[in-house]
Amino acid sequence: MSQNLVVIMSDQHRRSALGCYGHPVVETPALDALAQCGTRFSRGYCNAPICVPSRASMATGLHINEVSAWDNAAPYRGQRRSFMHRAQDTKRETVSIGKLHFRNTEDDVGFDQQILPMHVVNGTGTFTSLLRNPLPTVQTAGDLLRNAGAGASPYAAYDQSICDAAVDWLENRSADDAPFLLFVSFTNPHPPYLAEQELFDIYMSRDLAEPNVRDAAHLDHQTLQNLRTYFDIDLDALSAEQIKSITAAYYANITALDRRIGKVLDALRNSQVGDETHIIYTSDHGEALGTHGLYGKCSLLEPSVGVPLIMAGPDMPYGKTVNTPAQLLDIYPTVLDLFDATPQPLDKRRRGRSLRQIAQEPSTQRPIVAQQHCAGATSGVYGVTEGRWKYICTPDADPLLFDLLKDPTESQNLHGTPELAQTEASLLNEIRKVADPVATDIACKQSQMERIVATGGYEAITQTPNAGFTPAPS
Repeated sequence: MSQNLVVIMSDQHRRSALGCYGHPVVETPALDALAQCGTRFSRGYCNAPICVPSRASMATGLHINEVSAWDNAAPYRGQRRSFMHRAQDTKRETVSIGKLHFRNTEDDVGFDQQILPMHVVNGTGTFTSLLRNPLPTVQTAGDLLRNAGAGASPYAAYDQSICDAAVDWLENRSADDAPFLLFVSFTNPHPPYLAEQELFDIYMSRDLAEPNVRDAAHLDHQTLQNLRTYFDIDLDALSAEQIKSITAAYYANITALDRRIGKVLDALRNSQVGDETHIIYTSDHGEALGTHGLYGKCSLLEPSVGVPLIMAGPDMPYGKTVNTPAQLLDIYPTVLDLFDATPQPLDKRRRGRSLRQIAQEPSTQRPIVAQQHCAGATSGVYGVTEGRWKYICTPDADPLLFDLLKDPTESQNLHGTPELAQTEASLLNEIRKVADPVATDIACKQSQMERIVATGGYEAITQTPNAGFTPAPS
């Protein structure tokens, strides 16, 4: 079994935006090299496409309805044991460096030490994400699009401090020290869409494919319209130059992220513990980047719910691509597997599987379920894919069905096709194994309404400034 594990996480990195995932423009040499000496999961998914719920789900190995992590105002506080707790059980030292987006540093979330932590604002998070009827419009989110370009982002400076701290921590690690779990979590390429001038100019000078903002028959689907309302996305108001600037800044921030990850990986390789350490790279959710007329996160379409997932280390297949769908829920059982943790009764509730074990097997189909209950969702939105088919449903709109094999860009909704009725029924059943769509929606809305009332009501929340992103720690 492995002595150590380094989990490197980014924020809002869509699955397709890496060289090793086939992107023709984005430069990610460090992550490409990691994939070449390890295993790349071609179909990685988050289980909730928004920061706070996704991170709570990943930490606990539970779906967000199982841990009541409904929205960006319901941060993880240690209410269910995390994979960090289980690492502590095996006498590993557990350390985080960077963004966590949990409640605060005082809660027992499973880390012995938190270095440069970012948690939700005021320990409560973004109450605007609770508001669903009527949906508010977060103008600052639209401003992030309209102001994209070259510039100094507070996240760039924060990420550099995270990189420096991680390098320092690894360089000072001795083979005589206790085995460890190190969680290094960056904020890029999460908006603001501002990038350092050098990298921004490089991508602006290139021929960047325009997003298929209107290339789908279901663009007026209510779930997508709701997201445009909430995130203040006015496609007609964005010029071609602004759209290119958004894309160039996003790609530039990915390359900047890759350079910092490269320094962390170099420090690990040059340390005394590199040969005894597994590495996982992933992100908490993706980024729409204009596809389907969307920007940002919160959709259950592939650009938003799909994440990169790479694992390397002792006994991991070298240069292998695994097509079995994988998910952030799989990190919890992966930690148990790598550290040979003694099984506990509550571990059986976790629905994930060890990535190390999946990597040793032939690729196969496997259902992955995700949910969204806030920030532009008037009712709960549920999605499932088992490899080929993607099914999305909500109590207040017609379902969406896509054949990802023939239609990877999800441009043709096949819902209602008579010969696919059984396929739809089977996929809906997979969702119901995780959460009853109607009952879960009711439970979530009750929790959110209680917090809205406790906070002072709808008007009080809408009158509170919303920066559009969590400020970096000073």
